[in-house]
Amino acid sequence: MDFGDGAGNKFRYGRLLCAVLAVLLHRQQDAPGLAVFGKEAAVPVEDWWPPSTRRDHLEHLVHHLETRAADGPHDHRGGLADLVDECHRRSLAAFITDALVDPGELKDVLSRLGMRGTRVILFHLLAREELEPRFDDDVVLVDQETGAERVVDGAAYARLHAEHLARVLGDIERVCHDTETEYCLLPTDQPLDEALRRFLMLRSG
Repeated sequence: MDFGDGAGNKFRYGRLLCAVLAVLLHRQQDAPGLAVFGKEAAVPVEDWWPPSTRRDHLEHLVHHLETRAADGPHDHRGGLADLVDECHRRSLAAFITDALVDPGELKDVLSRLGMRGTRVILFHLLAREELEPRFDDDVVLVDQETGAERVVDGAAYARLHAEHLARVLGDIERVCHDTETEYCLLPTDQPLDEALRRFLMLRSG
């Protein structure tokens, strides 16, 4: 998630979106909660905030988002399983992710949430550099999580990337369709208006 420049950084954008949703829910007298998936196989205690309507809960939750840093390679499976176990009927879960997960594993978790009566919206965050990479000369690609480097032809990479991106988006959209999950693609250089509109529509539905 730690990719993109400035305000368009996916992790920064995701933290902001999460904080805005939490404040919105609290103002409507609902109980926001938070689970942050990191490099651990399960969600650490400090990254799990059970839903609560208490004012200090919201303040601590937002502070945690402000200070939380990306922590490198991650394993969603354990954390997602924890989330399924904690979600109760008639709850609403918002996934804020760049969806770099196995589609089959994601489908399994979303299906299990649906069977528990949880409505889910998946906010798929992508930086503009991922959606529209513009390279003409050879470039050095650096993995933001592992630091590994690779030199590639820029124009060829842009074409291959576009094909790969189309497949990834198609896979995630199909998973969401099959599990009746609301899907919202969010370029991180765009305002949060569309995310809030889609969230409010799902919440009122």
